[in-house]
Parts: sequence; structure tokens; C-alpha cells
Amino acid sequence: MGRKQTGRWKYLYLFIASLIAVLCSGCTTVMNLEKRLEARDHINHSERLLEQGNFELSLKEHKKAASLLGNLTPGDRVLYNIGTIYAHFGNPKANYRKSIKYFRKLVREFPQSPLIWQAEIWIEVLTAAEKKKPPHIKIKTKARKKITPKHVQEFAHLSLGKKLLDSGDFKGSLVENQKVLSRFPDAPPGDSALFNMALVYAHYRNPARDYNKSIACLKRLITEFPQSTLLEQAKIWIEVLETMEKAKQVDIEIEKKRKELTK
Repeated sequence: MGRKQTGRWKYLYLFIASLIAVLCSGCTTVMNLEKRLEARDHINHSERLLEQGNFELSLKEHKKAASLLGNLTPGDRVLYNIGTIYAHFGNPKANYRKSIKYFRKLVREFPQSPLIWQAEIWIEVLTAAEKKKPPHIKIKTKARKKITPKHVQEFAHLSLGKKLLDSGDFKGSLVENQKVLSRFPDAPPGDSALFNMALVYAHYRNPARDYNKSIACLKRLITEFPQSTLLEQAKIWIEVLETMEKAKQVDIEIEKKRKELTK
């Protein structure tokens, strides 16, 4: 009899423990939802501030969102945006080291994020550019309209291009993006294809890496897609890559002079 009672109490304890676990899980879900909603308000506010050129307050709002989200999505997008703001050539307090710090944090804390491949490329690019920082140039931009993707087949090519890039097939990635660009030379998602091609040419593991070709793709994006949502990013990275190319030319000239003097 005593054993039966013990067994019943055992199951009752298990039931109560399971109930508590479910309730706690529900509370956690609600808390996470509240954090996401509050973070979304900060993100929306920060984007408006960024459009007005207020980098400092935009960063503050983004950081508030990041502290709320932690490792919850869209925390990866927030970290990416912070990294971009710190690298922005129009930002009077641009700081490549801080930009790299946030891109690395994204890679470390969001290993499944679709933004990792971009973050890794720009970590390498900004690390190389840190010694030769670009001049601050303010550029006024027009209001941008959001473009909704409508072409499923073309986005399949973009997705395949991304997978090929991840696997190290740089030529294959370029081919897939060029297919999209040939079909949409002056309309989305042609702008995404050009941006992806620029990333392929700038990729640190690409044996045929060519910053000039990357710059050409980004400049074409700006010229042919003036309403693209990628416009600001393109302008930032053009400035960074051009600075690196200039620095490389200076190094070549220095080496040339050194050889002449040692003859």
C-alpha cells in the first residue's frame, strides 16, 4: 500500500514539474515577444534618424535594440547595421575597429544568420583598410522606396549564387548572379545581383579577387538602380575599396623607389 502511494506521489510530482516547465516556457515566450516589439520600435526610430544623417542617435537606438534582443532575431540585422554605421564615410565618428567588432559579434553570436557571408567579407576588407582610413565625404541621398521581390525564378538564382559562394565556387556564383542581371538590367532584383557580384570580387578567399571589379559593380548599381535599398551600402564600400586601392598603389611606388635606391 505504501509503495502504491509513493508511486502516485511520484507521478504527481512529475506532473507538477512538467506544468511548471510549460508555464515558465510560456512566460519566456511572452517576454521574448515583448523584447522584440520594444526593439522594433528602437530599430524603426534608428532608421529614421539614419536617413536624417544623425549617426550618433541612430547608433544609440540600434544599441538599445541590441541590448534587448541579445541572441534573438533580428539581433543579427541590428549588429550588421551598427557595423555599417561605424564604417559609413559620412559619419564624422566613423571607426573601422568598432565596425569590425560588431561584424565579428554577429558572426560569433548568430552562426546561422544569412548575413554572415557579408559580415565575413567586410571584416577582411575593413581590417585591411584600417591603416588607410578614407576621408569623410557627405553625400545627400534621395528618399528610397522599398522594392518587393516578385520574381521567384530569379531569386532562386540569387540563392544558388549564395550557396556556390559559401562552397568556394566563385565563378559559379558569378554566373548565377549574371543570369539575374541579364534579365533585369534596370530593375530589381538586378541590383541584388550586382551587389552580390561585388562581394564575390571582394571576397578574401577568392583567388581572382579584384577590388576594381568590385568597385565597378557597385558604381553600376548606384548609376542604374538609384532607388535601390542597397544604395547606401554600395556607397560605403566603394569608398573603402577605393581607399585600399590607392594605398596599394602607394605601396607599389614605395617598393619601386626602394629598389631603385638599392641598385
